[in-house]
Amino acid sequence: MKFIGQTNSNKWLIASIKMAIASSVFQLLPLYLDAISRHLSLSPFEITYIATIEILGFALASFICFIAKKTKSFEIKENVALMVLVVSHVLSALVTAEAIFFSLRLVAGISAGVVIVKTYEVLANEPNPDVAFGKAMAVQMCYAALMFVCLPSILHGFGFDSLFYIFAAAAFLMLLVPASPDFTINHAPSQTPTEAAQLLKGLAALFLFSLTHSGVWSILAVLGQKLSIEPQAQGNALAVGTIISLFGALLAAWIGKGKHKTQALMLCVVCQLGIITLLFNNQSQFGYFIYISVFMFLWNTILPLFIGTISIADKQGQVIGFMVAAQTIGAAIGPSALVHGWIVVEMSVLILVSVFLLYPLLPKAKCQNQSN
Repeated sequence: MKFIGQTNSNKWLIASIKMAIASSVFQLLPLYLDAISRHLSLSPFEITYIATIEILGFALASFICFIAKKTKSFEIKENVALMVLVVSHVLSALVTAEAIFFSLRLVAGISAGVVIVKTYEVLANEPNPDVAFGKAMAVQMCYAALMFVCLPSILHGFGFDSLFYIFAAAAFLMLLVPASPDFTINHAPSQTPTEAAQLLKGLAALFLFSLTHSGVWSILAVLGQKLSIEPQAQGNALAVGTIISLFGALLAAWIGKGKHKTQALMLCVVCQLGIITLLFNNQSQFGYFIYISVFMFLWNTILPLFIGTISIADKQGQVIGFMVAAQTIGAAIGPSALVHGWIVVEMSVLILVSVFLLYPLLPKAKCQNQSN
C-alpha cells in the first residue's frame, strides 16, 4: 500500500469524472483559447500567456499538496478546492479587467490542480494503476468528445462567456458526489537511493513525454493550414481523433492487465515515432486526418502506461502529486520548445529519451501487475 486509506470499486469512476472536469481547460484548449480571445479581445501572445499561467497553476497545486501532506501543518480539502474553482469560473465570465482575469485563471488553475492531485491519489491506490489510469483516460476522452460536439453551438447561441458558466456548473455538480478520500503517506518500506533516483527519472520521462506531445498538438493547426484545410474541418478531425483515442485508453487498460506490458509499450512508442514522421511529411488532406487520429490514439495508449508504471514503483506515494506537475509543466513548455526545421528529429529524440528514463521502472510494474 502506498497510502493509508480505503477505496472501493466506484471510487475510480468518480475520480475519473472529477479529473476530466478539473482538466477541462487543457482538454478543450482550442475552444477555451478562442473563447478567451472573444471575451477580452486579447492578442495571440496574451492568450497563450493566460493558458500557460493556468496550466502552471496545476503544477503549483502539486507542490502545495505535497507540502501539506509532508508537514501536516495545514489540510487541503477537495470540496473547498471545487468551491473555489466554481467561484473562479463564474467571476471569470463577469470580469473584463485583464489583470483580475489573469489572477482568477491562476486561482482556477491551482484549485483545479488540487482536485487532479486528489484524483491521481485515488487512481494510483487502485490494485492495478495501469488499468485505473487507462479507464480514467477513457472517461476523459468521452467527456472531451461530448464537449467538442456540443460546445460550439452553445457558445454560438449564448455567447463565449457561457463557457465559464458551463465549467462552473460541471465543477459544482462534483460537489454533490462523495469527496475523494484523504490519503496519508506510508513511510514504510522506505525507498532506497536507487529507487528514489529511478522515480525521479520516471518523472523526467513523464515531463518529456508531455512536452513532446503537447508540442506536436500545438502545431497541428499550422500543418492543417499548409494543406488548405478549413478550421471547421480541422475541428472535426480533432473531434474524431478524440473519439478514437478513447479506444487507445481502453487498450492501455487491457495492456496493463497482461504480461507483455513492456513489449506493448515499446511497440506503441515505435509506432508513434513513425506517425509523427509521417504527419510532418504528409502532403495530403486525407493523410492529415488519418495521422492525427492515430497520433491521438497512441498518445492515450502510452500515457496511462507511463503514469501507471510510476505509480506502481512509488511505494510511499510521495511522487504521485508531482506527476501532475511533470505533465502540466511539460504541456506548458512544449509549444515553445519546438525547433523550426528539426521538429521531427527533436520530438523523436526526446520521446526515446523518455522511454530510456522510464525503462528501469517497467520490471517493477510487471511484477506488481502479475501479483494482482
